Amino acid sequence: KVAQPKDVSVTVYSQPITVKVVPAPITLAPPAPPAAGNQGANVEIPLTITRLFSYADPVDVSLVLQAGIKGVKAAKVTIAKDQTQAKLVIEAAADATPGEHKFTVQAALKLNGTDLKVEQPVTLKLAAVEKPKAK
Repeated sequence: KVAQPKDVSVTVYSQPITVKVVPAPITLAPPAPPAAGNQGANVEIPLTITRLFSYADPVDVSLVLQAGIKGVKAAKVTIAKDQTQAKLVIEAAADATPGEHKFTVQAALKLNGTDLKVEQPVTLKLAAVEKPKAK
């Protein structure tokens, strides 16, 4: 009868553990000063990511524009595997809307088959350029 199975309750105590939860395995640092440029010129925004938890895959970075701003665009940039820096080039057309504009820099990545996005607000000061007067 000793070898028969029976239910037994056991209580075990352990030290507490701390779990850190973050929205993504990277952070996107904001550019130090606000970016500034002129109509008809390119503005480079240096990008720096911090990779957390040994995340090493590529990260795609793009610029999300506000509605009502015309003549401003930027091509998507990929921060290569194991790299932490890149430059996002904003192209301002000659007729781009001058003034101070708020944009969002968006970093997109995949982790375990899940699409994740990290966003960072950016300010661009775009100065108007005087057009030469016709004689």
